[in-house]
Amino acid sequence: MEHLIKLLIGLPIAIISNIILGIALANLKHDFDKEVLKTGVIKSLLIYVSIGLLVYLGTLLPELSVSINGELYTIQGAIELGLYTSVLYYSGQSVLKLFKLINAKPTLEPQKWDGNE
Repeated sequence: MEHLIKLLIGLPIAIISNIILGIALANLKHDFDKEVLKTGVIKSLLIYVSIGLLVYLGTLLPELSVSINGELYTIQGAIELGLYTSVLYYSGQSVLKLFKLINAKPTLEPQKWDGNE
């Protein structure tokens, strides 16, 4: 259960990191879209709530099990496996975005001066 709690804390950290770095990359490219951000945040919340509900189900009915690639897992074990995968995925995406951000060069667009400033 201790690993599960750490993963439940780590997942939103990895997701938020991924979103923040995505915003930074989009701003560098002058391609920021509020709708894409809103969709990402909603998706993240839905994923987290769904995982929370499944964890709750696993604590209510610990005898439930599922088969994944021929291995039998309890709901709790399957969720833990999925959480490891999710945290690894979002952390990996964040690291890739961080490397892109470190190597990115901002694109400067000339601005017209209207003489009023």
